[in-house]
Amino acid sequence: MSPQEILKFSFESCNPCFRSGIKVEPQESYEISGRIIHKLKDWFVNTGLDGFNNPINWFLKNRVKNKKCFLLMGSVGQGDLEIFPIGSQIVVHQCGCTEELCFFVNDVKSKAAYSNNKGVIEITVKRIS
Repeated sequence: MSPQEILKFSFESCNPCFRSGIKVEPQESYEISGRIIHKLKDWFVNTGLDGFNNPINWFLKNRVKNKKCFLLMGSVGQGDLEIFPIGSQIVVHQCGCTEELCFFVNDVKSKAAYSNNKGVIEITVKRIS
C-alpha cells in the first residue's frame, strides 16, 4: 500500500484468521477501523465490535487473554506475536515486522468456538506512513 491509500474488505466472524492480502513493513503506520455489516452473534449472544464479558472465560480461555470475547482484533502475521485490539475504535498501529495484516474476533482458539460465530465485519485500512 502506498501512503494515504485506503482499502476496504469484509470477513465473516467465524474466520479465525482473515488474511487481508496487505503486506506491511516495520515502522509503517496504519489507521484501522471496523464496522458491522451483518449482526454479530457468538452462539446465542448478540454482540458488537467491542465484544462482551463471557461468564465462562475462567474455564474456556480466549485466544487473547485479558481481552473481551468477540473483541475485533488485528494481527501482523497469522501467529499471535503481534496482536492489537481494534473494537469499535479507529486504531493507529505501527508495525514491527514484515508480514500480512490479519483480522479476527477474540474467541476460544478452536474450530468449534469459531464455527458458532455469526456476522460480517467490514475493515477499513489506511496507510499513514
